[in-house]
Amino acid sequence: MSDHAEKIEDFKMKLSNALLDILSPETAELFDEVSFTEEGFRWDLLIEYASINPDSELEEGLRSVEFTVENVCLGNPKDKFFGFHVLDNGFAFLGVYTQPEFESPIAFLLGLNSDGKAFAYIPKTGNNYDADDNASFEWSDDDDFVFDQDSLLEDVQASLM
Repeated sequence: MSDHAEKIEDFKMKLSNALLDILSPETAELFDEVSFTEEGFRWDLLIEYASINPDSELEEGLRSVEFTVENVCLGNPKDKFFGFHVLDNGFAFLGVYTQPEFESPIAFLLGLNSDGKAFAYIPKTGNNYDADDNASFEWSDDDDFVFDQDSLLEDVQASLM
């Protein structure tokens, strides 16, 4: 396994543990029952469950924009922003997006702070929300929302590095 792949696997383990730490005992028990499927570990459910804890840095970061955290998608592993990544400076993150039923999809990342706690960051550029209102757009069948992954990544590098 390459050094890069080892860093990603290490980050996955630490992030899953940090997210599991956020869950209430009842929610953790519920997640434990559905955490693995034939497709693998259910990152989508873990993120959705962890996002509802009102006392976490994760929830705080997600509330910077008004949107619904549901139908979380990890994207394609070859994507520039979505999925698991380690930047040249060593910052590891999981880039995801939501697909709510009545709102535009929103991209955000999950990372770990220096204390090993999970946090969320929602990039301002390249994303699909109204920056003036800090809210997702309403969605209709005629809309075709696209993420600018280069801009998402540039925003992360400018804001979190």
